[in-house]
Amino acid sequence: MSHSYNIDSISYLRRARARLDEGTREGLFYAAFELRCGTESRLQDYLDARDDIAKRKKEGWRIMGSAKELDRILRLGDTVFEACILDEHGECAFALYYTPITARLRKAAGGRLHELLHAMKTSFGDGNRWWSDTRSFLEQIYFDLALANKGTLLAPMMRSRDGKTVHTAISPTSRIRGGCDA
Repeated sequence: MSHSYNIDSISYLRRARARLDEGTREGLFYAAFELRCGTESRLQDYLDARDDIAKRKKEGWRIMGSAKELDRILRLGDTVFEACILDEHGECAFALYYTPITARLRKAAGGRLHELLHAMKTSFGDGNRWWSDTRSFLEQIYFDLALANKGTLLAPMMRSRDGKTVHTAISPTSRIRGGCDA
């Protein structure tokens, strides 16, 4: 029986949760890998949703560079963008959200997560604080990536330069239903 190895951010996030829940030291390193890939995947979703970013600048594995390009275009930083769809009475019928990959998540993915993907230079004993600190760090990154995946918009709604159209990209509902518990 063959199962697909899904490469969307939610799938990476779910595998990271499973590795963290194992409670093993090995699981921490595998969780770090899944979290790094999940961050890259979500960033790639955001980059791919934008037509105004050059293809050569959509290299998702270069997290800091790609994130800077996205920030240059959007100018939202860590701000969550909410778009309300109004009913006939002017009331918000439902809301859509763009949840960014925060500066903390980008920094972690390009820094400590990246470092955890390489051979360790120092061996740490059973009681060493490094293990609990690493677990705490990975749990925080898990939470940050889960938050980035909660949004339904892959890009904030933006009016065209001529003001005649509005552009946006919405995440397929199958990716967010039953999402992750964060």
